[in-house]
Amino acid sequence: MKKFINKKNISAIILAAGEGKRFGYLKQLYRLNEKPMLETVVEKVVPYFYETLLVLGYRAEKILREVFIPEDVRVLINRNYKEGMSTSLSLAVRHLSPYISHFAIFLSDMPYIKEMTIFHLLNSVKNKEREIIAPSYKGKRGFPVIFSRDFEEELRYITGDRGARDVISKNKTHLSLIDVNDPGIIKDVDRREDI
Repeated sequence: MKKFINKKNISAIILAAGEGKRFGYLKQLYRLNEKPMLETVVEKVVPYFYETLLVLGYRAEKILREVFIPEDVRVLINRNYKEGMSTSLSLAVRHLSPYISHFAIFLSDMPYIKEMTIFHLLNSVKNKEREIIAPSYKGKRGFPVIFSRDFEEELRYITGDRGARDVISKNKTHLSLIDVNDPGIIKDVDRREDI
């Protein structure tokens, strides 16, 4: 597959700090196709972006021992992961390279997103001010969500477990939904029966 040509100005953030209580096991390490779920996500994401930031929290040391993380992935440890996903996103946004114009948010429990979807979304970036791009499958918005750098300040100060949802809700006029034939954008693994 042809790689995204202008990847030099877009970062990826992978949020993987949660406990995954409903799953009943350390979700990031659950094996899918012979490798940990988190490793599957990292492998799909890294080739398309200028930089990849991976946010760990719960059992971070164990995850780092058992998951292959490429050297060029910047690992951030969120000590406040119990306060919600927003703390991970805020931490990552504070560590973005100064050279990027956009950043994409991925969740570590969404391993079924197709690489073609990532490619398609990145090619949808128009480099406009205050731009949000998200995939849509059968009318449902999913992940990854791409934000222009203009939203960095708002995302630094979000709270709770809603992640970027409130920022998207307040900025719907800047949101472009891209239809994709990929149920993986809405399929997260919360329980074992979701696999």
